[in-house]
Amino acid sequence: AAAQRKRAGAAAGVGAAAVAEAAAAADAAACGVEAGCCFGLSAAAARTGFQLSQTLGWVFTPLGITGSLCLTSSGFVLQTRGFKHGSALVVCTAAAAASIVAGVLVGLLALAEPLPPTTSMRLLLVASWAAVFTGISSMAAADQQQQQHGSSSSRYHGNSYQSGANMSPTHAGSSSSSSG
Repeated sequence: AAAQRKRAGAAAGVGAAAVAEAAAAADAAACGVEAGCCFGLSAAAARTGFQLSQTLGWVFTPLGITGSLCLTSSGFVLQTRGFKHGSALVVCTAAAAASIVAGVLVGLLALAEPLPPTTSMRLLLVASWAAVFTGISSMAAADQQQQQHGSSSSRYHGNSYQSGANMSPTHAGSSSSSSG
């Protein structure tokens, strides 16, 4: 009965560890998305500053560059935080995708950049975005699956090794105390 409780406790520990890993991976992906948004908005801030300086005065150039520097710095901080919680592959792909989306949306909505003129070119643009996001999603899913399979087997070996290691010092302690 004690062995069954120990196995059940180890299984619950692995389940809790899997939940913790999933939460860390989600946090890493969220940090990547936030970093990418900062990078995309950084480029838009610089461009907006340059455009406003042409019509409203030179003061907007340094304001746009300052905004760009602040956003880029924030992006690096968020990306580094994501690297601490998860895979570089997930963080970087999420950052790249979010940077593309943020840049395109700001370009279209705020900077009045035109879409391609023909319907076929617009469809090609949407298809290319879909291909990029499908690739990013499949890479992130494969990385997460690889981490889950690799982590569960190393945890199993880690637990059995630790239980064996815990037994050795006990036996060594008892034999040293009986000899001393």
